[in-house]
Amino acid sequence: DEPNEPAPAPAPAASPQPDEAIVAQLVSMGFSENGARRAALAVSNSSPEAATEWVFAHMEDADFNDPLPPPGSSGQAGGGGGGGGGGG
Repeated sequence: DEPNEPAPAPAPAASPQPDEAIVAQLVSMGFSENGARRAALAVSNSSPEAATEWVFAHMEDADFNDPLPPPGSSGQAGGGGGGGGGGG
């Protein structure tokens, strides 16, 4: 009995990991490992083809070759802020 509503964005609580098979395939094509990891996560590890398309669309991004933030990092170290939201 789970609602099948598509989520607009991945939940920030969990830290998804890039699919190593997709990363390896992109790296074998000559892309950087960091870029390949970003691509795999950007397409939710859906397929190497989707990740490759993402790479071609984003390979000129300023942060394409930057390392991903470490998994489990609760804060955004140099990120652009975000409202904390206190409970009541």
